[in-house]
Amino acid sequence: MPKHALASALALPLLTASSLALLAPGQAWAAGDQCRLTALNLSGINASYDPFDPAAVISPAPISVRTSGDCTGAHLQLSLVASQTSPETGASARLVLGGNAILANVTIAGHAAPVVQPSQAFVPNPVSLPLGSAGSLLGNANMAMSVPEGQVARPGVYSASLQIAAQLTDRSNHKSELTVPVILSLSVIPSMRLVGGGNSRLIDLGELAENKVSSTFPFTAYANDDYAIVVSSQNGFQIKRRNSPNSPGVRYSPVLANAALSSVDGHGTMRAQFPPPIGGIQHHAVSIRVGTINGMMAGDYSDVMTLQIQPKI
Repeated sequence: MPKHALASALALPLLTASSLALLAPGQAWAAGDQCRLTALNLSGINASYDPFDPAAVISPAPISVRTSGDCTGAHLQLSLVASQTSPETGASARLVLGGNAILANVTIAGHAAPVVQPSQAFVPNPVSLPLGSAGSLLGNANMAMSVPEGQVARPGVYSASLQIAAQLTDRSNHKSELTVPVILSLSVIPSMRLVGGGNSRLIDLGELAENKVSSTFPFTAYANDDYAIVVSSQNGFQIKRRNSPNSPGVRYSPVLANAALSSVDGHGTMRAQFPPPIGGIQHHAVSIRVGTINGMMAGDYSDVMTLQIQPKI
């Protein structure tokens, strides 16, 4: 029995020498040289969003890794994964604030990154990035979030607490994995604006008559929060004879369809307040009612009336 043990021990150096002879210089692969993923670094994404701004929101965040061993020829797969806090999956991430939500498209290294279940992290076609010999990511290693135009949401901070799942595969197909949390945060700003009139912003009264009501001037309010329509006048709501600014004028009253205007200052500025419109769009119309014209000289009369949209007070 000791002989057999000795013969077995003497055979080991021959096998080791034979194995080394089959590898070219520098290709010996020891267990300690396996490329392993030891850290995945990614800050959260913070962006702002104006529902009525046609410019897309793109807010990139760099991705970096730490590895150990020889990572020549290794590659890293990355997936966006749902969590217990944000369990929804789909082509877009769902950022929420209370009962409201905004959908955001996420990309990793320029490729679409849908939100998947943890068990599906590497089953579809996740983003794959090559690693250099030093274990650093090569090429575009950014994560970005964009918000498709037209999603109207109340002001506030919307967020999703997701995860990034990473799987590193070295040249010998050894795998190591890490999962880290990532927070997507979107600040929706209060936004409101008026559009209307096209190329013509004129209310033509024709021949003046007492208590005459003009045709309506349509305009549209875009708002994601409570808002006010403010009406002001260059001449204090008087149409005055042209080239005679100091002469008496004909008083008139602005009339806002489906809303009561109330005076807000000593200059006659008027205001009407509204809740956030459904879908962010509310159509309005304004007209004017002429007052007393007794004793006024003949001529052309005019005024400049201004419509503004402001946050509700």
